[in-house]
Amino acid sequence: MRFIFLFFVVAFLASCKSPLPVYFDNSFGIQQDSFPKSMQGDFYPLDEIIKKGIVSFEEKYYIKNGKLAIKDLQLSGSDTTKIGKTDEEVRLEKDTNLNSSIVEEENNFYKIASLNSIALINLNASIDSVTKKIDIVFGFLKIAKNKISLIFIDSLTNNYEVDIFQLSEKLKLTKYQDDYYLDLLTPFGWEYLKIEEWNKGEFLNLVPFYFTTYNDKTGDVNEFLRSTAQIYPNLKPIYNEAHLIVGLKAKSNAKIVKEKFKKSETNIELIKVK
Repeated sequence: MRFIFLFFVVAFLASCKSPLPVYFDNSFGIQQDSFPKSMQGDFYPLDEIIKKGIVSFEEKYYIKNGKLAIKDLQLSGSDTTKIGKTDEEVRLEKDTNLNSSIVEEENNFYKIASLNSIALINLNASIDSVTKKIDIVFGFLKIAKNKISLIFIDSLTNNYEVDIFQLSEKLKLTKYQDDYYLDLLTPFGWEYLKIEEWNKGEFLNLVPFYFTTYNDKTGDVNEFLRSTAQIYPNLKPIYNEAHLIVGLKAKSNAKIVKEKFKKSETNIELIKVK
């Protein structure tokens, strides 16, 4: 259940790189007063439902010669005999042996950059602090007229609600063509989160501007910037007081932003709960 509360945490992502923070000079699209009614309601991660369904199926059934068969639950539960190594154990053993022989590459990236975290991820701080104090057993994402929050229950059946996003001048809901966006104003510029809606709000897809396809090994600024050219055109470095790059700034172009969002490296699909 911790997945829903660490909403944008990168633990579920394939890449070990931090996402490149891109700060735009303007908010994106036409500002909206509230979330559309079709989008309001309670939502749950679709991936979680699929995983639970697969686990439930695999505990009871298996497929043999193209037909479904029922597992002998009593036998499978009592049979603890282990013959040989599993495929996963063999794979892990190979990876361990391989990694032990790899010579660590020199990384000079820290000499030119100390990248910020994406601010949209940091908004989970209040949620994370709650999960450390409360034994949370279940929860949903709730979209109301002007905010997004989490509603959840603990092991003692106490209910809670924690706000994630509250619309304001620094957190705008905007629309461009058929899609909605959350625009978050940071000290460095605007960050974007795309909200796609399907089947009249039955399904939502949340897509942060999330890219890791940059050179995180080079100690050369120009080489690093060249490696970001496919992420967004004409990105410029933002430096901190120690003259380290903390993020990249960009000029917002609606058509280009929309196209680049299609290549974002992560998303979260939600299904409405009735």
